[in-house]
Order: sequence, then C-alpha cells, then structure tokens
Amino acid sequence: MNLDRTARALHHLTLALAGVTLTLAELPFIPWLPFGLIVYLVLILVAHSLRGRFLLPEWAANLLAVLIATTAGIYIFLRSGADLWADDVPLPAALVPYLGPVLMALLCVRLFRPRSTDDFWLLQGLALLQVGLGCILASGTLFALALLLYLVVAGAALAAGERYRRGKRSAWVSGPPVLPTAWLPLGLRWVVGVALLAIPLFLLSPRSDQPDWDPLAGFGVRAQRKESRTGFSDELDLRRTGRLVPDETIAFTVQTRDGQGRRRDLLPADALFRGSVLDRYENSTWRVEATMTGIFAGDPKPEFLDLGSEAIEIRFLVPRRTHGLFLLDPLPLSSDKKRLPVRLIGETALKGPITQNVEVYPTPRPTAFLNLPGYRYAQYVKKDRSLDRTRAPRYRESYLLRLVRCPVPDLELLARGMLLASPFTTPELRQALQTNEPELPPRWWEAMARALKEHLARSGEFRYSLESQRSDLELDPTLDFLNNVRAGPCDRYASALALLLRSLGIPARIVKGYRGVERQREGEYIVRQSHAHAWVEALVPADDGSAEYDWLTLDPTPEAASSISDLARWLERTQSGGQEFFRELVVNYNARSRAAVLERLQSSDTWLYLSPWLVGAVLVLLALWLVRQRRRALVAPAIQGIQGLYGRLLTLLAARGWRAEPHGTPQELAQQARHWLRQHSMTAWEQLPIQLARLLYQVRYGRQRVAANELRLLAEQLDRLEADLRSQGLSASKSRA
Repeated sequence: MNLDRTARALHHLTLALAGVTLTLAELPFIPWLPFGLIVYLVLILVAHSLRGRFLLPEWAANLLAVLIATTAGIYIFLRSGADLWADDVPLPAALVPYLGPVLMALLCVRLFRPRSTDDFWLLQGLALLQVGLGCILASGTLFALALLLYLVVAGAALAAGERYRRGKRSAWVSGPPVLPTAWLPLGLRWVVGVALLAIPLFLLSPRSDQPDWDPLAGFGVRAQRKESRTGFSDELDLRRTGRLVPDETIAFTVQTRDGQGRRRDLLPADALFRGSVLDRYENSTWRVEATMTGIFAGDPKPEFLDLGSEAIEIRFLVPRRTHGLFLLDPLPLSSDKKRLPVRLIGETALKGPITQNVEVYPTPRPTAFLNLPGYRYAQYVKKDRSLDRTRAPRYRESYLLRLVRCPVPDLELLARGMLLASPFTTPELRQALQTNEPELPPRWWEAMARALKEHLARSGEFRYSLESQRSDLELDPTLDFLNNVRAGPCDRYASALALLLRSLGIPARIVKGYRGVERQREGEYIVRQSHAHAWVEALVPADDGSAEYDWLTLDPTPEAASSISDLARWLERTQSGGQEFFRELVVNYNARSRAAVLERLQSSDTWLYLSPWLVGAVLVLLALWLVRQRRRALVAPAIQGIQGLYGRLLTLLAARGWRAEPHGTPQELAQQARHWLRQHSMTAWEQLPIQLARLLYQVRYGRQRVAANELRLLAEQLDRLEADLRSQGLSASKSRA
C-alpha cells in the first residue's frame, strides 16, 4: 500500500477517528476502553511514521489475531454476570458491546501485517465496522460530533486515495504540481452528490413510530444517575438527591397579539406558565390528584369563556415531547361557571374549545396525548389582569381539607417561630401570633403567606442551588431542608412554603410549569426547559371585601447568583440545541418528526429565519465556482497549447504514412510514433512524441502550467521535423501514393 503523504495522513486519521467514535459509544458499557484507545492511537501513529519499514511475518500476525480472539472470549466468559447492563440481556445482544475492543485490536494487527494492494479498503472497512457498531450503542451528541468528523475525514481520505490512484495510472505525471492537487474538489463533489440524494430520501422515509431509541435501556443498563436535567413533570419526589443540569432545549413557543391581531411584546420577562398542580403530599412526594371528579360544587361541564374583542391573545405551540399543556398564570377563572378563555387553533384533527379534549381544573392537562406533533391553542387574558391573584371557584369541603393536610410533625411550631423572628412579619401579625389561638382566622392568611414567602426568598438564610442534598435521612426532606440544608432548587422552596402554610391551616398547593421567556422578535418568545419552575398557590380571602376567596401566587425561591458567563451560557445552549436536533431529526426521526418539519417549512417565519443562511450558502457556492473557474483559466491556455502541438504531431506523422493503433492512450500513441520515427532513421526526433505526451499528462492530470517559451520551442521543433520529413522524401503526396 503505497500512498502519497496527504493520502496516508488522511487514511490513518480516519482509522484513529473510528476508534474515538467507537470508544465514546462504548463508555457506558466498557468504562476502561479509553485506556485501550490510547494504545490504539499510539499504534496507528507508529504505523504512519514507520511507513511500512517494520512488518510482522504473516504467520505471526495470524497467530496474534487468534490470541486476541481467544483472550476476548475468556474475558467475556469471566465477566459474565459482573456487568449490570448484561444481566437481563440475551447472550447475543450481551456480546455486541464486547466486539468493539476486538475490532480495534484486529485493525492494529492488520496495520503491521505484510502489505497488499487491498490493504486500503480492508482497513477502511474495519474502521467502518467500528463506526457502525458505535451507531448501535450510542445516541448522544458527543458521539454525533465524532461521527460527523469521521465522515468528513473519511470522505477526504477516499478522495485523496482516488486522486493518488488516478495519478499512478497516469505514470508520466512527474514533479510537484504548480496548482493544488484536486482531491478535495473530487471529494466535495461526491459528498454533495451523495448528500443531495441521501438527505431527501432520509427525510421522506422516517422510521415507524416506535419509542425513542435509548441504547442504555435497550441493553439493560440500570445505572443510578446522580445528575438529572431540568424540565417539566407531574411529580415532585423530595427524596431524590443530585445535581440538576440546565437543559437549554426549547420547551414551547409563545406569540402575543393585541385586540387587533397585531403582534406586540406583551409578556414580562418573568412570566409564569402553569402546567400542573400538585396537591397531594404522601411519602415525601407531591403528586397530582388521580381524578378531578368531586372537586367542584355542582361539577358543571367546562365551557369557553369569551373575554371580548379587546382581550390579549396568547398563542402556544407545545411539542408533544414536552408532555404537558401550559397557560399564562394566574388563570382568570369564572366564579359562576367553570370556564376557561382557551381555544384550540391550527390545522389539526381537533376543533373548537380546548375544554372538549382537556381537563381544565385545577389546571389544563390532556385527557390523552393524541398522535399530533404538537398542540396549538390560544389563551385570552385581559389587559388589566392581576399578576399575583385570581378568583377561586367554589370547592367541595373534602377538597379543601386535602389542601390543609400536613403529615410533617412539628412544622407548625417551626412556621410560627419563623414568622415571629422574620423581619418581614408586620407588627400586627406578630401580635396576633403571640396569642394562644391554635389557628389564626382567614383574615390573617394572606399576611402570613406573604411573610413566609419573603422570608424564604429574601432573608439571606436560604440560598438557591441546583444541588439537591439531604443532611438527616431520618427527617422529612422538607423539615431537613428548613433546619439543616437551607439550599436547593425551586422545588425545595415550593414544598417548604406549601407545607408551612398547611401547618398553619392555610390551603396551599404547588404549581409546576415554567418561569421566564426569551424574546426572539416582536411578539414572539421561546420558553426553554431550563425555565422549568415550581411555585405555590395559597387560598386567601378576596381583597374586595366579599365572601369569596382568591388564589394567591407566591414564589419563594431566592434569586440565583449569576455564576456563568454569557459565552458559557451560549455554549451550553448551543450544545443543548445540538442534542435536540440530533435526537429529534436523526436518532428518533419518525412520522411525527417529519410532520413537524413539514409544518415548520410551511411557515413564512421559518423561511424568514432561514433566508440569511440560504443566501450565505448560495454566496459560498458561487465563490467556490469562481475559484474553480479561475483555476481552470490558469491551466486552460497550457492545455489548449499542448493539445494543439500534440495533435499537430499526430496529424503530421499520419500524413506521411504512420498508422496509429485505434483507441490508444496518448502514452501508447507516443511510443508507436517513436518506433515509426526510428524505423525511418529519424532518431534525432524520436524523443519528441514522448516529450509532448509527458507534457500533456502533466498539464491535463497534474494541473501543471507550461511556460509560453517552452511551447514556442516545441512548435519550432515541429517545424524542423516537418522540414526533415520533406527532405527525406516523406512527403504527404508520396505517402498517399
């Protein structure tokens, strides 16, 4: 295997990247494989540096391959039952991850085996097997980046190898080319051609609508992860510990329009979007009530609530993968009928009010997730709506009793002590707390709720953290948080405030959803998974003096200290966006994903966003075409000049009786012309056909230029050759006779 320097470097770099790609895929299964990767990379570097000067005898290479296979079999036998991921996996599937190290070892043996003409393709085939195995075992974006890099370098290696082989077939190309070698344009042409064919076929033929591909679950991995990503869920388990990793993928998008249907910036930066209400606390876990039946007095059917033509319209597009529906909080509920100002919109299978397909109390949630790529619906709110309270419907007494149930002992004493010591407690409330009444009347509920919320958020005794910790495992997690840990994410603060309020007899529940928006353009926002949040609703007497009650929105979470730079945040969001793209449009691409892509492509906003990228791509292609045309222009005169001289030589000899073999190459025709001249005793000119053919190869295949004076000298030599042919009687007329 004799490749030039560029082709050899790309060839060995491709082999190295194949091992890196496979190692990234194998890490959850074989944690020690990175150490083997170091040996693998060193051996490839040695093979590249030695250039075939050290090779194992064929018998030794074969023996080494047998030893590797035997050792791998013994290792697998000894490890059977030791790896958790292989416990519940059939034996053929359990053997798959172990093939990776074997393939890497066999490739290294092949590098030092006696060379053959097929070595290039054999080694590239072994590398491709490694990458294919990695595609089975991985789905992460780090693997995706390594895979993309491997594909680029492998394409370049194949193009460089093909360019070298073409040059070898043109044996008369000698010397370094004046212009760069053409292997890169060759590779780019093939890459663009294959991509134009493969990408549309991939997008038009998605896989069947199966569960998301998770190789760890598919191979039985049951690792206990200490990290979890931010996002929405219908449960809050306070027993879990570990670190929350911000997930910067998009949860849903929002548009705001005024009463005339025009897009306007109408959302505050800290807007709340409710997704679920957790009102049941058992075994240190908050959950949603299993059924909404029996909550409301009378239980009328939900209806659409029309707020008039001046109401602000808020449009939501929630992908199915977000697993929930969300509305701007607080919800404006009707006190006389159970209605919501929400409608489904868009070209979907569902029409009319969202209440026909969604349970709306105490918060909207689908009765069943339908086979739609996403939910489109609009919520209407009044301009003068309250930002922290809304009128509560009339609930059954049994439901209100659930909202004051607090199974944590001694929490009432802690709540009273916190209120008495807090600087946010008013003197009137402090005096009322010092009485001997076991529970204060409802007129004090709002004051107590606001004081506890301010104490948790602003007293300085507590701090925000993405780390969920436990100090005393014997205590309830909330009591442990208030007494010992005093630091954690938003769910710890929401649970603490809700249980403190319940211990004082104030009905309270947790709301989970999102806080904050990221403005894209006027009237358009995105909400990311990192905006996931939890807060509290407390039932307090209405502030208008009526006998009604309001839901008071309370957010007890302290502000997080900004410890991350804008650049780091941008990199984090870029990584999360890449993860979302790779999983949705590559790993788990199915019919729903295709429908979502087609729907996005039909949107004028999408084309407005893509137009700068499309214009940039066109400009890049135009620049590449101009560079190609310029390079062609540099060698075009030389090609035309040498082709003219070569053609003149063949015409001149053919007119004097020389008969060329049909379908001959320029090199073969030059050799025949040389013999003809020698037979006619014109040895002084027998090197001229060879010289012209060599220059023709160098210009046409080697991309070399020929000086104008050299072409002039060759033209003069042809003139003298024609004169010699005439002087020796080899005229055109005699040859024809």
